[in-house]
Amino acid sequence: MGAFAIFYTAHRRGLWSSFSGRYESGVPIEVPQDQLARLSTLPGANLVNFSTQRVKPWYVFGWSGGMDLLHRERIIVSAELDIQNLADHAFVYNFGNPFSGTHFGYPRMYGARLKFTFH
Repeated sequence: MGAFAIFYTAHRRGLWSSFSGRYESGVPIEVPQDQLARLSTLPGANLVNFSTQRVKPWYVFGWSGGMDLLHRERIIVSAELDIQNLADHAFVYNFGNPFSGTHFGYPRMYGARLKFTFH
């Protein structure tokens, strides 16, 4: 597992940007040997290495940025944009767990905010 983030801020202009990433080496699929054949037919089985009985390694990258639109003595209005899973890479956290099931990662997601800060 590894993670990183790079952050840049231009204070005078109220601009900021960040780029982040995460890598996971893949968790074991902890199921009885006799269930592997059934699990290999389920959706998302292509994200599992059944010979090593581990979820395949995965990565995800994201970008966020923003800027001040209005900066007055008592209020700051900012706009922010966020993009998660830039590469739209399919991944799975765990697979066929008898207690919690299968958990897939999120697809590319976009978000935008308008932020009001009062002093």
